[in-house]
Amino acid sequence: MTVCPVGDGTKENPRALTAKPIATQMKQQPVADYLYKNTPEKPQYGNPNTVAGVSLERPYFEVSGCCPGCGEAPYYRLVSQLFGRDMLVANATGCSMIYCSATPSNPFATNDQGEGIAWANSLFEDNAEYGFGMAVAQTAKAARIYRIMEENMDAVEPELKASFEAYIAAGDDRDAQRAVKDQLVAGLKANNEALLTEKKEAARRAKEAEETRQREHQEALKSAGKMDEFEKTIRSQYEPVLKEKDERYTTLASRVLGSERKAVLGSFIGDFITPETVDLVAPFVRTEFEGDEVVTK
Repeated sequence: MTVCPVGDGTKENPRALTAKPIATQMKQQPVADYLYKNTPEKPQYGNPNTVAGVSLERPYFEVSGCCPGCGEAPYYRLVSQLFGRDMLVANATGCSMIYCSATPSNPFATNDQGEGIAWANSLFEDNAEYGFGMAVAQTAKAARIYRIMEENMDAVEPELKASFEAYIAAGDDRDAQRAVKDQLVAGLKANNEALLTEKKEAARRAKEAEETRQREHQEALKSAGKMDEFEKTIRSQYEPVLKEKDERYTTLASRVLGSERKAVLGSFIGDFITPETVDLVAPFVRTEFEGDEVVTK
């Protein structure tokens, strides 16, 4: 690096920027990790309304892959300090597309609430239309949330209703919406749990009512002398099915327990083995299930 307005490169008068092999600088990595991952935000020092104050706001655009001396990236960082928590970026194809989406990393960061920049690139020269679509989608989602709140305003508890009203009144003021977010989410969870409990109780009552109806129906059949006929009808439907299952299980059990294995071995008597060895060799014959059938090998 030879072009630097400060210093001449000597020990007594070093330049402001000096290129060095990366291996000699890796000792700084733990410091950078701590700075970016563990240092908490200090919003009390920032001020988005002054030039100096903005520089102390948290950036949501950090350590990009832009070229040294890039004049565009500092503005990206600046606008992220002003609006990063709520930014939607429809990026045009160009340098910023490269240094904002260099897989496997990107320069965008989130705060401890998971808030940060939502970024996408449209490839061709249509990022204006692309960004308009993103804005329309956001507006449609917000309108749906407002509509659900308005339609259920009188069906929820007074505390949750007050949260609905405050959220709707906030409009596009994100800070005002954040002020009621935790209370709103807690109220929705409590309301959902109450509805779930009510549904479970309704299902339990319905089950009990059905069981009571069946018992009353059976008692009515007994009183009318038709219970025996009813039971015969049920038995005639299910006894053949149960009998068939019992026969299949008995056959399978017999084969697995050894009779089939001995039968297979018995077919070789006289040619390969003697009758006396059947009981000795039988345990080593393998049986395997293939569906409901047993195959002996």
